[in-house]
Amino acid sequence: MMTERELEGVLRSSLAMPAEGTENSSAACGAAELAPAVLRRRIAELRSMAESVGAMPVGYPFHARIIIRIISALLPWYTRSLREFDVAVVDTIRLLADRVDALGDSEQHAASSKSA
Repeated sequence: MMTERELEGVLRSSLAMPAEGTENSSAACGAAELAPAVLRRRIAELRSMAESVGAMPVGYPFHARIIIRIISALLPWYTRSLREFDVAVVDTIRLLADRVDALGDSEQHAASSKSA
């Protein structure tokens, strides 16, 4: 049986996270991933994936498309709720990203006014 510390080490390793206590842990770990351009790109990717829920997939043979159409005709109640949820999640993430940007801007403004 694994100890809590060993389990944490395995999880960090599998998620490519630095070990706790190293210089790259905590705040520095996600700094590159929270860069505004990266965050906006990922939000756009999420939006695209959310909008594709319930959409007809492309590239399938004709006989498979017929089966997919029949099945999709039976599932609008299910896919509609999934799509609404996905869009709500993306909108929430976008709102959070806007708030993070605003906090960063206000911190920079406060720091520049203190130095002036």
